[in-house]
Formats: sequence, C-alpha cells, structure tokens
Amino acid sequence: MKYPIGLSIILNALAAISILSGCSDYLDREYDSFIDNEMTFTSYERTSKFLVNAYRYLPDGFNRIGSEAMLDAATDDAEHANASCNIQHFNTGAWNSRSNPDDLWNKYYAGIRIANEFIENVDRVNLDKYRLDPDNQNEYQNRLNDLKTWKYEARFLRAFFHFELVKRFGPVPVITSTLSVNADYSETPRPSMDDCISFISSECDKVAEVLDLTPGRGIDSDLGRATKGAALALKSRVLLYAASPLYLDWQNFSESDLPSDMEKWKTAAQAAKDVIDLGIYSLYGSYATLFKNNFQNSEFILMRRYGNNSDFEKYNFPVSYGGVGGINPSLNLVDSYEMKDGSYFSWENEENAVRPQFYRDDRLNATILLNDSVWKSTAVENWDGGKDGLGVTNATKTGFYLKKYLNEDVNIQTGGGSQGHIWPLFRLAEIYLNYAEALNEYDPENADIAEYVNRVRSRAGQPNLPSGLTQDEMRERIRRERRVELAFEEHRSWDVRRWKIAQETLGGDLLGLEITRKNQARRAVTRNSVIPANEVPEGWHYYDGDEFNDLVINNSYWGQYGSDTPVGNSQYGQPTGNIQTYRKKQITIEKGSGGLSFARITATKDDNPPAPTLSTASTREGWWSGALSSRDTDKYGYQGKYYPLHSRIEIRAKIPYIYGIWMGPWCRHYAGASVAELDIEEFFVKEFENTASPRRLSQALHLHDNKTGNLGINVNGYGRHTVLDFDPGADFHTYGVQVDPDPVSPDKHAIISYLLDGKVTNTFKTIDYDDRYNTFITKAIAEGREKRTWDIAITGQIGGKNENGIGYPEDRNANLRNVSMDVDWVRVFTRDETEPEIPEKPEYPVEKFDYSRAVVEKRVFDSKMYWYPIPESEILQLKNWKQNPGW
Repeated sequence: MKYPIGLSIILNALAAISILSGCSDYLDREYDSFIDNEMTFTSYERTSKFLVNAYRYLPDGFNRIGSEAMLDAATDDAEHANASCNIQHFNTGAWNSRSNPDDLWNKYYAGIRIANEFIENVDRVNLDKYRLDPDNQNEYQNRLNDLKTWKYEARFLRAFFHFELVKRFGPVPVITSTLSVNADYSETPRPSMDDCISFISSECDKVAEVLDLTPGRGIDSDLGRATKGAALALKSRVLLYAASPLYLDWQNFSESDLPSDMEKWKTAAQAAKDVIDLGIYSLYGSYATLFKNNFQNSEFILMRRYGNNSDFEKYNFPVSYGGVGGINPSLNLVDSYEMKDGSYFSWENEENAVRPQFYRDDRLNATILLNDSVWKSTAVENWDGGKDGLGVTNATKTGFYLKKYLNEDVNIQTGGGSQGHIWPLFRLAEIYLNYAEALNEYDPENADIAEYVNRVRSRAGQPNLPSGLTQDEMRERIRRERRVELAFEEHRSWDVRRWKIAQETLGGDLLGLEITRKNQARRAVTRNSVIPANEVPEGWHYYDGDEFNDLVINNSYWGQYGSDTPVGNSQYGQPTGNIQTYRKKQITIEKGSGGLSFARITATKDDNPPAPTLSTASTREGWWSGALSSRDTDKYGYQGKYYPLHSRIEIRAKIPYIYGIWMGPWCRHYAGASVAELDIEEFFVKEFENTASPRRLSQALHLHDNKTGNLGINVNGYGRHTVLDFDPGADFHTYGVQVDPDPVSPDKHAIISYLLDGKVTNTFKTIDYDDRYNTFITKAIAEGREKRTWDIAITGQIGGKNENGIGYPEDRNANLRNVSMDVDWVRVFTRDETEPEIPEKPEYPVEKFDYSRAVVEKRVFDSKMYWYPIPESEILQLKNWKQNPGW
C-alpha cells in the first residue's frame, strides 16, 4: 500500500517534534504529550504548548537555506559570500526534484497536520476546575475564550502553510483533517489553482470573524500571534498573487503572455483596503529603526520573534568586525534606490557615477552597509585592499554588506549586547503597496494609487510621485517601490515570478561594485522622516523634523557649535556670563531601550575645558558643552535650515532641572534674535528655589518693539511661567510653540501659544498691542520668507549672572561635574498640508574612491523554475499527478 502524502506528513510531524524535544525539558514534555493524545488535549497548559509548537513552522527568514542564508541571496537582490552554501544551487541552476535547497513540502505539511490535530482536539480541554469554582468564573470564561481563539489561530496557521506550499509548488492538496497512516492516498487528485486560493481566502475570512485586533489576551508576550489583521493581511497577499499573470494561467511560462482579470484585481484591492480600514496600524516613524527588535510598533501586523542572540550578526557583520560576510546586497538592488529628489539613479549620469552612494533614498543607507559608512564608530572598508574588501577571506563579493536587522551594539566574540530579532511576516507598508498595485490594474485613474505609494515614500523622505503617470509607468514605480521598501523581507523571489519577469531578473547577471581608493574626503547625505499619524496634533499636518535616528548628527538638519566644527561659535553665550565652551564631541546619538534613539548633549568639567572669558565669570571653572543650530547647516554645504512662519514646533526632551544649568531649545527669526526669539523652554532654578512652587517652566517671548526701536524682552509677561508637577530631568516631555495667523488680520498679526505636553500654557496676541510687536510677521511676508522664517537652536548653556536668575552650579553643588540633556525628536507641523523644500545637493569635494560596475555571477533561470518541482518521493506515488511543467 502507498502512503504518499499522509505518511510523509505524519512521519515528518513526529520527527520534527522529536528533534525539537532534545532542546529542553519543556519540549520533552511536549513530545511526550504528542504521543499521548489524551494527556495533551485534556490539559489547558499542554494544549497551549501544542499550539506554540505549530507557530514554529512559520517562516524563518533569517536562516531560510542554512548558513544563515536568506532567500534574497537566490534573487537579483543579493549574493551569499559562502560559495559552498546550498543557496548557490538556485543561482547556478543545479537543483531539481531530488535536490531543492528550499524544499519545504514536508515541513509545511507537517505544520498542517499539527494544526489539524489541534483543531480537532482543542475542544476536549477539561476546564472543570474553573467551571465548578464560583470564585474562578472570570478565569473560566477567559479560558473558554482562549480555546476558541486558539482554534482559529490554528486555522490561520493552516491557511498560511497552505499558501507557502502553493507559491512554491503551484496547486497542492488541501488537507483539513488528520490523515490515517493506514489509508491509501495515491488517488488524490490535484486541485485547481482557484480551488487552493478559494480555500485559503475563505479560511482567512472565517478566522477574521473570530479573532480580535489584538493578539491573545493583549499582553506583550502574545505579540506574534495571529489576529484579525493578520488573517486579512494574508488574504490580501494571497489575492494579490492570485490576480497576477503567473497565477491566472499557472502552467504558461511565456513572459510575453500576461493575462489579466479585472475582477480578481478588484477583489485583491478590496482585500488590502479591508486591512487599512481596520484603522489600528500606522507606518512607524523611522524605517532605519523599524527592524531593530521593535516588536511593539504599530506597523507590524504579524511578526516572528526571536530571543536574544548574535548568530545573525556573526554571519552578516563585515569581516573586519568579526563576521563572515554572509549576505552581500547586489548592485542591481542598489541601483533601484532613487536619488533624494526622486529622480532615478543612472550610471550614464556623470555625477551619479562618480558618487554613487550620495544623495540617495534614505532606505539605501538603512538597508545596506556602504563603503566608507560608519559602523561601530569606524569606517567600513569595502574597497579593493580594504579590511572588508576583495582579497580578504569571506569579504563581500559585491562591494556591499547587509545592514537591515543587524544589532550594531553586539560584541559578536562574547555575545555581549545581544538583542532579539524580528522577522516581519506582514506589515502595513506591504498592504499599502498591495492596494496600490491591485488598484492600478483595474482602476488606473484612482487617486488612492499615488496616495498610498506616496505614504510609503514619505516615511523615507522621498518626494511624491510625479503626477500624470501612465498605467505602465505607475506599474513600474510600484514594483520599484516594493523592491526597495520590502528588501530582504522575502518578497523579491515571489514578486518577479508572479509578474513573469524572472528570466530577466533571476536569470540576469548579478552585479557588484568594484571600488578602488583615492585620497580625497566626502560629506554626509541629507535625510528626512515622517511620524505615525496618531502622533500628529489634531488640526495640523507633519511638515518636517529630525527623529535623531542616524548614527551621527545629520548636518543637513543641524550645524554644531565648536572650534572643531565649520560653525565655530565655541564661546557663544560667554559674553553674558555663561561658562560653557562648545565642541563637537559633546553631542552624540544614543540608543535607549525599546529601540529609542536620541541626541544627547553632555556638559562636563572633565577634560580641561577653557576658562570663561567674561571678567565677572573668569574665576569660575569652565565646562565643555554642545549646541545645535539649524541655520548653520549652510556651513556644511547645505542651504540653511529654516521653518515656516506659521507653524508648530515641538521638541521632546529630558532636561535637567538643576541650579545654574539652563539647557534648552529656542527659535530665532531668520533676521536675527533682535527681531524675534521664542524661548521654548528655560529653567531658572535660582529665581524660584525659595517659593511655594519652586519647580517652574519659563517660556519667554522676545519681540522687536516698534515703539522703542529695541528688542522687547519677556513681552508675554509673568504668564510665561508654568508650575510643574514633575521632574523634567526624570523623563521625556514635549515642549513647544505655535504661531498662527490672527484671523482678524492674518498679514499683520499672529497668535503665539506656548505648549507643554501638547497643552497651551500661555498665549500672546500681537493685535492686542496694535503694530508694536509685529515686525517679525510683516518682514517675513514682505521678503517672501513665510516658508523659511524660524531656525531652531538647542543649546547646553551652563551658568549665568545672578541678576538674570541663573547663577552657577558650584554655588549649590560643588561636586557636580557632568550633566546631560536628551532630545528624542524635533518636529514641525503646519496647518496646511505642504512638503518641506528638498535640501539642495551639497557641493561635494572630489570623491576619494573610484567606482565601476562588475559582473559578480552569471545567474541561471530556466522557465520551468517559475515553480518548484514536486518532490520526487511524492510525484512517483501520486497516480494522477504530472510533475510541474519542464521538470
């Protein structure tokens, strides 16, 4: 008797459990319970563990093929540094029905069997202990709900595993019950593609009707479990694939024959919109930090979570940092990243060819370690003869290393600093692009197409797509956007197949970059970011800002004070009694818990700071400190950074409340502080230390006084002081100012409101003083500077004259030597939805490397490889089956 599908599933399931069981007592018990069905499914706890085991069959994207080889290394997006890795069989065409590096037939049917057994038995769990106890009725109901939820989680997993099989092998048997070892399945018919898709889609609908939007009982440990959103996201992906040319005629591999079905595209678009309309997911503010074990953010719909380890880093760090090269992104992929202004990169463009790494889409630097980029405080040397370049064992073959997912802080020799990792199974950006792709195919004039592509682009700081694109042009833009946005998330291999462009992509030459060194310097690249929609204040639109997610201060947003910087101004503030001297090293980018990234301004007496220059303060011991100024970006080759006249400027910061320390943010008018200065936050500890409410926030307004001809100081009066009921140095708070046009006379007057944690603390109307304090408005309008009025400064000021209510730190604490201010972000909002000006490209000095394209590998892709071959062990026993075409 023959047991093709049933026996292989059962034996593989048993083998999988037994292999896992050697790892821990926990899994030993799980194995014991598996072979004792009664013991497992009468116990709530063991039943729970049985389901957890089913989740382990979800894709392991970090180690798809072995040797930590990601599937993207079998596409035109990457190469693997290890020439003997099994994934190379895909690239050379040396694979078949007996030897397939990604043959997951048994794995996923094992997962399906486990899911089926769970579905069939979960209702047997004995809850009498809680049902019969009057004091435990809440827990009884909770557990009843758990069992119902778990059953539908298992149905989700079963549907997911079926789709993983379909996208590899084409139509496969749909298994919805556990199969007997003693039955003969050799007559099993092969279903149609529509049969498979219909089953998976229907299961997704049924699961979505039961599961909640939040996983499990809504606790952090449940993140990574199936939800309503995950079920609908799976449906979105499945129906997008089903509408694609390959799936409509799955045995037709002609790349010139591209069938289309408008109804299927429409259904796919609606499936994606159903996910969007749930309203609980939003794009995370920073693409660069999205993948840094950041499992609590609202963009992930479903992810696979991994415990703390450094294995991925060991396989993928550049070789001089202790890694073994691992995944080498290709030049084919790198060339897909646009220029910062939205234009295409081209080797035919002389400026592009000389400096191929500069002024590019921010996602390039977030995804790939480029030559000469900073990693662990030193430059990566991907050039020929460099410590990470050709000539070194396991060095990159392409001129690039992978950066996405890597934990830069880990010590891969000791494992110190290890963190968890996250493999994204579904996230909102994919759904946006699913929606746009499907909509473009059946309703190409729909405005939502550009809207949702632009949302993805905007997060990366890329400008909107040009208007007036044809359907073909938009299709190409969407495909490029998927490639860049979803790089190394295991989409490329399947996308190029379903689009039927695999022979030119997977079968084309894999390109790399040959890099030779010269002796000149270079500069940094500008960037921009957006924030989650739920963090935009009501009535406002996000305009621009800095989330401080780079490795160093971004000099297209900030100049840094100091004699060691292009800005200078190292003694700024000393003539008025300050005792700090500014230098570059006092400002760093720090990484906190939960993926938090922030700028830290550290002031210190250590390292021999110079003495203050003012005679009355010259006996005081000096401090080193740091300062940022947006207008001084012009010292780095960029246009000075200014923000609109009518805007809302907010800064989230942790600021010390210490005698003699008055670190803080403020805004200046482009014509100088003598025209207008908005002090967003100041702490004058000395002034209030002996009052009933000694902890106060000062937000002063200084405006040119047309009556006296001088600067009016503190024109918003005593109301500028706000009593605080918290220690501002203990946690982050948001300080801000907003300038609105006065509706009575918008061209001449404004309403200025100061803010604390989003709430107004005091308001000043210039119209209340006739035209006395409105020069800052009329001047900006007359000179056409409404969009470029305010610069932002963040200064680490130490000490000041006693008569100014400041004093000096040592007067209260002679032992204080170090103090710091942390800035999480700076954000600017406008009432009208408008885009900031794209910074002009700086005039770069001569590049210090020569770059040229090179063929790394001649890839092989035959048309039969659009589908994997059915494993020979199965095809020989299925009487009515033919092997997939060409195999």
